Amino acid sequence: MGSTTEARRLSDDLGQQCIVVRPAPVYVVSTLMKEEASLEGEENYLSSCLSVIERMSDRGLLTRGDEEKARSYLKLQEKPWPNQPEFQEGAILILDDLALTYFMRLGVVEKIDKAGFSKVIVSTHVIKEAGGLIAQETTFNNILEILNEVRSFLSKGIETGKFKFSRLRSVSSEESSGSIKEDPLMGAIDSAGKCDFIITDDRFLNKFNDVGEEGERAHTLTSLDLLFSLHKSNVISSEEYFSSKTKMRRSGYCFVPFEEAE
Repeated sequence: MGSTTEARRLSDDLGQQCIVVRPAPVYVVSTLMKEEASLEGEENYLSSCLSVIERMSDRGLLTRGDEEKARSYLKLQEKPWPNQPEFQEGAILILDDLALTYFMRLGVVEKIDKAGFSKVIVSTHVIKEAGGLIAQETTFNNILEILNEVRSFLSKGIETGKFKFSRLRSVSSEESSGSIKEDPLMGAIDSAGKCDFIITDDRFLNKFNDVGEEGERAHTLTSLDLLFSLHKSNVISSEEYFSSKTKMRRSGYCFVPFEEAE
């Protein structure tokens, strides 16, 4: 068990108690949780999650309800380690991934370092995963903010009568579910006779100057064309124009040319 080896090394190098928090038992990997691993000689470096909970409770960091909840939960998840050592003041903790998962579920992770431990160590991949989750939450919040802006924009347009909606294209039962006629682009082409321009970033569609049936055609534009038109008409400033192009590049929009002014 590599973590106990690291705990032994830290204890020898720093002259401080170093304990690995790992729920018992530990199984031999190849036995599919049928054979427990022998950890003889490692007892002085192993602790259960419950011992950490009791330590936090002794320091007044948990309410009685929190402690009872933790005891009930951990009773089903782990067994006590034989000959488990008492925590010394200023001990170093190495949290096993499984132990960290249990503490996170109990909502007590942020209280561990207040229980008299000098240092709490977790694996680097856990830190990376946590960072990824934080970044994902930030991205989600940004997307939600953008969607709310779009909803507000559409709502105002509908109220003023500026926005109109075409009908959904119906597909007969004889046509297969994977028919191209169900594609949203086909709905846009159907609307060609009711509008002057179709703004699309689909490279199949916008490679044509115009689309639609004979006598009912509409010119195609891209998002870049629209941005350029807004800038040329002074609806948006040069700063807003170039900033929008930069955002498109960062979002993975391909083939956004640079201009000399940029």
